[in-house]
Amino acid sequence: MGIFLSHCSYILEKRTVRGRSALRKRARVRVPLQQYKQLFLYIAILLIGIGMGLIAVHWVDEQQCGVAKTALEQAAAGTLDCKQVFSTSAWDHVKPVLWIWLAGFFPFFMAVSGFAVWYKGVFFGYGAGMLIKLYGGRGLLLILSTFLPQYLFYLPALVLFAYFCSRAFSQRSIYKEGLLKYLLLFVLGIVICWFCALLDGYVVAKLMKWVRF
Repeated sequence: MGIFLSHCSYILEKRTVRGRSALRKRARVRVPLQQYKQLFLYIAILLIGIGMGLIAVHWVDEQQCGVAKTALEQAAAGTLDCKQVFSTSAWDHVKPVLWIWLAGFFPFFMAVSGFAVWYKGVFFGYGAGMLIKLYGGRGLLLILSTFLPQYLFYLPALVLFAYFCSRAFSQRSIYKEGLLKYLLLFVLGIVICWFCALLDGYVVAKLMKWVRF
């Protein structure tokens, strides 16, 4: 009888160990998912913004289409000032980064960061939709030559920037030893904005000359 009871206790102990290891594995899976939950949220907000921008093009009148078409033709003809395009593009890229970074010091961070990501998504979707509306199939070529060179870097960088700022905000490390890291994160975001503005002001202008309107 003693041998039987000891054998049963051994089996129960073995099952308990297996159960604990299984719970640990599940916990390891849940922790990364919880960590990246905000990242998935920002990606969803960006995609919603792009979709809303594409839909908004349907309500654009002929006058606004004419203004957009004239600006594109001037850019293709090389009459635009590259420095002016760079400065305008740089400020447009820096604004959402600045909003997100400053919002990290206030309790309404999530609302501001979500709006910033959504805003750039709407901007991209609206611009891409306008090109397709004006030029049809050729608009896809224009998207590849005018939007993707800089936004291929900018949009993922903006989402990651918002995500890392949200982690610093949730951990309250901004007010502690993480202030220097938070400042370096802002500097990195500004550098990416300037890089994308350089692409917009100097590289995209040359690519547009190859596209026939």
